[in-house]
Amino acid sequence: MTPRAGVGRQPPRAGEGVEISDRPRFVLRSKQGSFELSEGESLVGRSRNCQVVVRDPSVSRSHALLTFRDGVVRVKDLSSSNGTYVN
Repeated sequence: MTPRAGVGRQPPRAGEGVEISDRPRFVLRSKQGSFELSEGESLVGRSRNCQVVVRDPSVSRSHALLTFRDGVVRVKDLSSSNGTYVN
């Protein structure tokens, strides 16, 4: 998975303040990396036009649409060849 918007923040140094948010977060993780979803829609697939690019031959060019609103994530399969499974 190749995120088009990075997550990788450095941990705070000792003595630095840490901002705590009550906003829900949703992070996709794989062997290829991590991607934090923003509010709204994120397209998942092999295409470079996707917000979350997954470099795997079993993933369709436009595989699924993730919608993140009000702390809820919805997954919609976009008629992908191999289906979409959520665990």
